[in-house]
Formats: sequence, C-alpha cells, structure tokens
Amino acid sequence: MCKNRCIKLGHHGTDFDSGQSILKSKFKPSRGNYHWLGDGVYFFENNIQMAIEWCKAESQSRSRRYNRYVILKSCIAFKLAEILDLTSEEGSALFHGHRDILIDRIKGAEYGVKVDDGKVINQLCKFFPYKVIYSKFYIKILRDRVLNLNSRITNCSVLCIRDVDNCISDTLICREGDTSDGC
Repeated sequence: MCKNRCIKLGHHGTDFDSGQSILKSKFKPSRGNYHWLGDGVYFFENNIQMAIEWCKAESQSRSRRYNRYVILKSCIAFKLAEILDLTSEEGSALFHGHRDILIDRIKGAEYGVKVDDGKVINQLCKFFPYKVIYSKFYIKILRDRVLNLNSRITNCSVLCIRDVDNCISDTLICREGDTSDGC
C-alpha cells in the first residue's frame, strides 16, 4: 500500500480523436458540478476492461456518437495527504458533513435544488486542496443501459485527478478498438 507517496495505474477511455489530442497536448479536465467526483480527469483504477466498456456505452450516447475508441494508460502519482478517499470512513464522513452544510445553506432557497456529489466535492476542495478523489462506483456498461439495469454493488474504482499537471505522467495508448466489437 501507500506510505507517504502513492502511485496508481489509471485507464482513461475516450474516442480516437480525443485520445490523439490528449497525447499531443495533455488531458483537459471535465468541469461542472454534475460530474461524479467534481472537476477533473477520470480514470478507472487499473481496469482496462471497464474503460473499454465505458467507451462502448458512451459511444452510443446522443451527444457523443463515435466508432473508434482508445484506452490511455497513465501513471497517477500523489502524496497520501493529497487524496480524498471516499471509500474510507474518514473521507465519507468529511463528504457527508460538508454535504449537510450545503443542504442547510440552500434549505428554503428553492424547492428541488440539487446537491450533486460533484458540487459537494468541488465546494469541499475550496477548503481542502485535494489533488485526487477516489471512490468506487457501479458503472452502467452498454448492456445495462440498453436493458435499464441498476445495481448498488460497485463494479469499479474511479480516480478523479484534479491536478493534471503534477499527478498524471507516462500516458500512452494501450488499446484501440471499434465500439461495435463484441456488441
């Protein structure tokens, strides 16, 4: 396990053109309160198959249709103090404590205001400068989306890298494919 410094292997799935662009320049973080873990670049922790399944499912979304995908493999390095581990009791308590504060602030402001996890994490990171957010999720693969299946049991670990310049290195293409392969 990690002592003071952690190094993890991450797999990032995307369309072919975006993958080529990332290799030429660098990753561009997703921004917005609706993202799972807030602003950052998302990786499946050491799970190339989930990255492939993610690409196949995303390629069918209304806004992002594509036929070719790439899986980028990167080294993710950070100090232990720089990660918000939402799978730990301490990380979960910090998240939910901050979430409660946000809910109390908006109570009565407007019925139905959403307090997405990404919003909570983005706000939390204004007070605590976390560079990496870690959690486990159930990610719907294409079959699950088509059949509208859900589960509360996780099927992958996700890293959200907020500090792209200092935490991500050694990025390379480890797989390319056609989104219709095996579908």
